[in-house]
Amino acid sequence: MERERPEYLPPIERRRWAFPWLLVIGLAILVLAGYGVKQHLATQTAWEARFNRPKVTPASASPNVIQADDHAEQIRRIRQRREAAEEYLKERATWRCIDGTPFRKIPGGWENVPGERC
Repeated sequence: MERERPEYLPPIERRRWAFPWLLVIGLAILVLAGYGVKQHLATQTAWEARFNRPKVTPASASPNVIQADDHAEQIRRIRQRREAAEEYLKERATWRCIDGTPFRKIPGGWENVPGERC
């Protein structure tokens, strides 16, 4: 037996389908997914370009043939670097370390060495 709706209640309206909202939400999800894939591919390309570069070898000079001037210049640069390193080590030997912070002697006291750890 079917019940009758009382007259004082308004008539029941037909339910509307929520298609436009579902369409908008679905398109938004698809657009965001597409943007995510694009961003991922761009990141992969940049990573490959940065870290997987082929090693570049100079084509003009062969590694077995070094001219005398280049050899003397390389030796001079190596000696300069070695002297600078020895000077740095001599200076560092005078430093004192307190809680991982190095201090060097100056006239009238000590000062911390910026950018260095010990």
